Amino acid sequence: MRSRFNLGFACLTLLTLALSASASRAADSPLIAAAKAGNVAAATKLLAGGTDADTADSDNLTALNWAAYDGRLAVVKLLVEHGAKVNVQANKSGWTPLMNASAQGFAKVAAYLLEHGADINAHSKDGGYTALMYAARKGKKAVVLLLLAHDAKVNDICDDKRTALDFADTQNDKAIGAALIADGGKRHGNAEPASPSSMTTTQFLTKCARDSDWCRMQVSIDAASAAWNTANSHVCAPAGLDTGVMKGAILDWMRAHPETASQTASSTMRAAMQALWPCR
Repeated sequence: MRSRFNLGFACLTLLTLALSASASRAADSPLIAAAKAGNVAAATKLLAGGTDADTADSDNLTALNWAAYDGRLAVVKLLVEHGAKVNVQANKSGWTPLMNASAQGFAKVAAYLLEHGADINAHSKDGGYTALMYAARKGKKAVVLLLLAHDAKVNDICDDKRTALDFADTQNDKAIGAALIADGGKRHGNAEPASPSSMTTTQFLTKCARDSDWCRMQVSIDAASAAWNTANSHVCAPAGLDTGVMKGAILDWMRAHPETASQTASSTMRAAMQALWPCR
């Protein structure tokens, strides 16, 4: 039996995506667990007992990566004092602790790492992104200003030829954009539209191929919008339908209807949902 797509489920999915890193944190080593929790006492005891400060998890993210990601400044300091590598890039994405702190907006952590030798212009392995690009893309103005004050290369480009200003444009973040421009920032011309409502179906499919989590979130948002106004959207999905399954079905429908290529992705997504899960 079909029911209207549950709005609460869609909203919960957004939160789940935002906390996906936390959801996968199982069976951590004691030092990794202490770093994530900000447990200075436990970390101190472990390090004093001989635990390697560069202990990593199964994804090769070190304790310092996690402490920086979670904004655990006291643990960051402790790990660095015990010799943790500030510029480690052992994980497959090549994220440095500075990138982790910058993407999450932890300016004090980023400042400490910079004071202790963090490479401000290092590029990730998963696209050639810098700490400045991550901060601009995530809307972390305080970190953007900090990095600019430490002479980050404002016009570095990533693998797909975008600058930090292009990323700020993607989010329509005028404050960060103004700060970057004031520091000499330029556009490389490859900024993407900010949402499905401002991009074509072709652009949406391209973006989804590159960023699965973003794609799934956009599907969740549009599904929630359809549920909010079912009378006009005419979309009814099975109760509890997983958004990953929904995303796959919608993308398959889009690819099977090339006539929608130049239409807005938002309108195509709605047409796909109406065709796949019509109200009876």
